[in-house]
Amino acid sequence: MRNDAEKQFYTDNMLTGRFSPAFINSLNPGQLAMISSCMYYESELQKGIARGEKWVYTNSERYANQASAFDAMVASGRHGVNCAMPSGWAMIDMGVLASGMRYWGNDKGEIANYSTYAPLLLQACKVKHWEGGVPFSSLYEGGYARPGDTFMGRGHTFVYLGEDRVMAAGHDGKWHSDPDALTEDGRKAVFDTWLCPVRENNDYRFRVTWQMSFRDDFVPKYYRNSRGELVPNPAAN
Repeated sequence: MRNDAEKQFYTDNMLTGRFSPAFINSLNPGQLAMISSCMYYESELQKGIARGEKWVYTNSERYANQASAFDAMVASGRHGVNCAMPSGWAMIDMGVLASGMRYWGNDKGEIANYSTYAPLLLQACKVKHWEGGVPFSSLYEGGYARPGDTFMGRGHTFVYLGEDRVMAAGHDGKWHSDPDALTEDGRKAVFDTWLCPVRENNDYRFRVTWQMSFRDDFVPKYYRNSRGELVPNPAAN
């Protein structure tokens, strides 16, 4: 049974009106914090687009601080994003990692920086290695994909949000080419949205080698409230 502080944590968040109440109530604290954070990032993307900003795909420090917290990146005026950043932003926002720490699925299908940050990540998550790689579609259809999970493989990272949606902030997202975009990306990708349906997205066919799932007993230090503000979690010790 949840106490009053836990009820506030579960109900005062960015998911209200975007996911079903039954789904929200099924989430553990880590899942809720990851998904709420991702929904906040999407809401800020849409606000930026409405202001005429171009949020570009980039892997360069020139166009985005690759290891900063999300709010710090936005405040810098550099709106550059890649596939691994939403999961890393959320881990920083939750208090799992500090700003400056980052991980991603590298070109060998390994988790970059994992040996350095594993002690921190393993306090929050269980990490599963899928030897040889498994198509995400098989994990999804087989019931192995949990809401809020981060999936990594050769050169790619993404988050499964739940209710048939993924957070796709790389070339797996919805974007258009803009020759005037300030990015080193050869496709000059400018994002339209990071929320994509599972089966209609390239991630559905992606071969996963690593899956990171939140422990049921993990309690984040911070979360996003219904206004997107980052506030201390009253249920945390």
